[in-house]
Amino acid sequence: MATLAGVSRQTIHAIEAGDYVPNTTLALQLAKILEVRVEGLFSLEDDLAAPPKPISVDLIGTGEPARAGQPVRICQVGKSMIGVSAASQAVMLSDG
Repeated sequence: MATLAGVSRQTIHAIEAGDYVPNTTLALQLAKILEVRVEGLFSLEDDLAAPPKPISVDLIGTGEPARAGQPVRICQVGKSMIGVSAASQAVMLSDG
């Protein structure tokens, strides 16, 4: 892609890492090469979505108390939000 756009691999890496903002011409060239709209590659900081708000879940299957910031997989069961540790583990749910 760097060769097609006429820039170095380091430039592409810097763009991907967010360390370099390309000029309009380069942004349009990259979009053309990738066959996407330039808006699909780049956005203004103001356009970025706000991070999701924290939610409370019932953590199951760990046998340990939850830690702040602990990654979990969540799903809705009825009106409750249930979470299990994101670490691979076998979880058995009872019928009761």
